[in-house]
Amino acid sequence: RRVHGEFPRTMFYDGLLQDGACVLDPKRCLKFADTFASVFQPLMFFDVCGAEERQSGDTSPFNPTEAQFVVNLCDTLIRCGVRGNQICVLSPYSQQVSDLRRRLQSNTIEISTVDSFQGQER
Repeated sequence: RRVHGEFPRTMFYDGLLQDGACVLDPKRCLKFADTFASVFQPLMFFDVCGAEERQSGDTSPFNPTEAQFVVNLCDTLIRCGVRGNQICVLSPYSQQVSDLRRRLQSNTIEISTVDSFQGQER
């Protein structure tokens, strides 16, 4: 089991939350080469340089450099056998979500704000 999975399992779910098959055996769900299976995990964070921008009159920022990084990462995952419906991209900013949707043009990859994704069961 994942060490970081213990906190929500015990703190919020009285130990009843169970890891899914993809967490217990990532190679079972992700048909990557061994090197990809060791690099890509169910939850990942990347530090990407780039400047936030704002459209005129909009308070929500977006970062074109980050958005292009996400597009490239999604393309790589799909080329390695991950289905679009297995990918979820979250952003705290609605303008970043709009930019990502425009760039990805995907009907299967979920792109959402953190607020709108919160509470869903996946």
